[in-house]
Amino acid sequence: LGRSLTNSTADEFELVAAATALIRDREKDGPPEFAAWKNISDCGTQLLNSTGSPQILVWLLDALSEADLHPDERKQLVFLPAYRERINEAEDLLSKFSNDELCVCWRAFDRLQLLDRAMLLKF
Repeated sequence: LGRSLTNSTADEFELVAAATALIRDREKDGPPEFAAWKNISDCGTQLLNSTGSPQILVWLLDALSEADLHPDERKQLVFLPAYRERINEAEDLLSKFSNDELCVCWRAFDRLQLLDRAMLLKF
């Protein structure tokens, strides 16, 4: 599923759906290959840097935080630091998030151990 996405055709909704399907189906199909997560991460980063909405892509962040990945694999996912940097750069970005999106963002950052003092002050 994640391998069928391409940077030129996927939008943020397709990425969130693909990542959610990987989480949903892991009990039935077993853990997905790392390549699927890496492809989703790469596509998400490209969207985040162009037309993607951080409010929608927070659900991708959540799925990546729930993925059963080795820490070395997680370090290869370029979406995680890119998303964190986007939040850090924009002073008022989190004020545009719904309460649900804020909770999801906080929980994902906490799971991924991406909360530092500066990030905590954003919330």
